[in-house]
Amino acid sequence: LRLTRLAAGRSDDFRRHFLGTHFFNPPRYMHLLEIAGTAETDPAVLDGMEAFGASALGKGVVRAKDTPGFIANRVGVHATLVTFQVMEEEALSVEEVDALTGPPLGRPRTAALRTLDLVGLDTFARVVEAIGEQAEGDEERSRFRVPALVEALLKAGRLGEKSGAGFYRSAPDGTRLALDAKTLEYRPAERAPFPALEGLRGLEDPGERLRRLLAGGDRAATLAWCLLGGTLRYAAARVPEIADGPLAVDQAMRWGFGWDLPPFAAWDALGVEAVARRLSAEGAAVPPLVQAVLAAEPRAFYAEAEGARTVFDLKARGHRAAPEEPGTLSLARRKAGGGLVERRGGASLVDLGDGVLGLEFHSKMNALGGDALALLARGLSRAGADFAALVIGNQGPHFSAGADLSLLLFAAEEGDWDEIDGMVRTFQRAVRSVQEAAVPVVAAPFGRTLGGGAEVVLAAHRAVAAAETYMGLVETGVGLIPAGGGCAEMLRRHMTLLPREIGLDPQPLLKRVFETIAFARVSSSAEEARRLLLLRPEDEIVMNGDRLLAEAKAAALRLARAGGPPLPPAGSIPVLGEPGFAALALGIHLAHRGGHITAYEREVATALARVLTGGERPHPGTATVEQIMDLEREAFLRLLGRRETQERIRHTLKTGKPLRN
Repeated sequence: LRLTRLAAGRSDDFRRHFLGTHFFNPPRYMHLLEIAGTAETDPAVLDGMEAFGASALGKGVVRAKDTPGFIANRVGVHATLVTFQVMEEEALSVEEVDALTGPPLGRPRTAALRTLDLVGLDTFARVVEAIGEQAEGDEERSRFRVPALVEALLKAGRLGEKSGAGFYRSAPDGTRLALDAKTLEYRPAERAPFPALEGLRGLEDPGERLRRLLAGGDRAATLAWCLLGGTLRYAAARVPEIADGPLAVDQAMRWGFGWDLPPFAAWDALGVEAVARRLSAEGAAVPPLVQAVLAAEPRAFYAEAEGARTVFDLKARGHRAAPEEPGTLSLARRKAGGGLVERRGGASLVDLGDGVLGLEFHSKMNALGGDALALLARGLSRAGADFAALVIGNQGPHFSAGADLSLLLFAAEEGDWDEIDGMVRTFQRAVRSVQEAAVPVVAAPFGRTLGGGAEVVLAAHRAVAAAETYMGLVETGVGLIPAGGGCAEMLRRHMTLLPREIGLDPQPLLKRVFETIAFARVSSSAEEARRLLLLRPEDEIVMNGDRLLAEAKAAALRLARAGGPPLPPAGSIPVLGEPGFAALALGIHLAHRGGHITAYEREVATALARVLTGGERPHPGTATVEQIMDLEREAFLRLLGRRETQERIRHTLKTGKPLRN
């Protein structure tokens, strides 16, 4: 129901305080929160809800209008209905549709039909019907009808994942089956026959992918335009009906539907004038918003002016500065404004302002290679001389997937063990340099923070983590153990929980460290990372990932103003020697005997147990961080030389999945 109808008949005070919120499912993971009021809603109420949603809930808040479907569903459902039309007209298979409507168009890998399976076909049908019933004045209102194919699936009780079958389902052996749209039977999923798509896979920029695709002149290019052109026109025609301007539409589609290239960014990527000309040649009306953009300078929805981003404002008939979201810090804008200090391949140093230097990773998956480690050392040196603090963070999909396994595997296959030993020592020195830095070092993890990426965070004086941080030392999954100080730091953190004067048994703490690393446990959130001691009690957690870097910078400045980095941890760590190793070895033996781990996993676990207990020493005692890191390195090199480990690495690089050999 429309908000105005819901508020009708209520008191004046009620109507002034009434608004609507629209979360996307699942609310924990979906960033978008649309809020809308009526003509009578007090603007201060909307402001308060926007601030609460952004700070307390960590959402990307978009102001919508009291219209059917608000912003994201109105545009996204239209795009899906266009997809069904093209699918029917061109007799496309389910696989062909999804091959085209994912990353090639700047949209998620789940694409159109896999997304519907996740959402639920019944839910999709209800949204379509609701918009169709209420979208008065929409020139495409008649399009909002449930497609015949969806109706057939609903009639058969196939709702998507919730019922076990939709456009896809799994065979008993786990094979993915795809729907035959003509027979409604399932068959093994096939690869879509679009050779042009293969050439797009290495392109990171979604705008460049789309331009290459449409310039291909083949069937894929023709179909892609059929799927895209109508949506671009429709989104432009809905402003200012559903939103005040293009920015709100693009934010809603990026945060709600996961489009890397939302409508108005796509207009710009293809050229507003070129898209308008093509639509006009096909007999489609060019929306007034687009006509207004073409009558202004620059002829684009977005532009850069003096390092600041601008967006077209329909009311002003020209560009204005894009509003800065409160409490955020943009690395792209800092660099565009002259803040780039140094760049080397997969990493950059960026002046974050106020005397804080930033180290940004930007390689594939932000894997840590030689350039990132070299720039880390350079950043620590520059920060010590010219800045008050260093923040390690980035604004990609993930913080870091860890060490570059492809480099390690190549060197191992070539037998270049001196090179590998040098690589591991370089990483260990980098980690120790972070711990011993003269200025505060704050890490800002988010998303996947794995292996060596987690070790960088463990070494920092403080972590400011996004709530959705999936952190873990996962090296055992590829037949290795952490060798960047991860074992030493996790052991130190756990052993310091036990006051030495009490004399309690430390074996349970050792067992906890061992299991966290041996089982390659990855936290499901920053809160769980704290429980695993991957984060410390004093580390901070930020709900809104967009504010993460700004909060990390603020934490770094607080440490600097308090007198610099905290004192380095104690130089020695309690280790349990042979008694501790024997207890862990018994557990490893029982796990293998019970069929829970393979024979090679037993070897990897045994190597880890020896490191965590301080090496081959007969009695409990203490070890320095350097001694444990030496043990880490020796075990790492020994395991990397094994055929089983190299097979695991090779399999993971090829499939993205672990191999249990």
